[in-house]
Amino acid sequence: AQAILDDCNGGQNQTFARTARHQLAAYGNRCLVAMGAAPAAGAKLGLGECEGATPTAWEFAANGALTMNGLCLDAPAGAPPALAACDANSPTQRWTFSQ
Repeated sequence: AQAILDDCNGGQNQTFARTARHQLAAYGNRCLVAMGAAPAAGAKLGLGECEGATPTAWEFAANGALTMNGLCLDAPAGAPPALAACDANSPTQRWTFSQ
């Protein structure tokens, strides 16, 4: 399923756990993945298997960016989240985690 942005309500579909393997897991066994054969700019994101050929590893930068293979998780207004070239000044590429 392709990821979309929605108002936060604390639902199970909005709760991700950071795993030791650098994954973002929801529902216990589903991970935020880059859809397609390989992570590339413009790749849409969705929930998929936490293991296998689908790219699932994310790096968590000190500035709040989430990166995969040198690309950032971007969520521009009016568009679904996707991978994009990293822009240190872009607020659409900054993410906050709560405990």
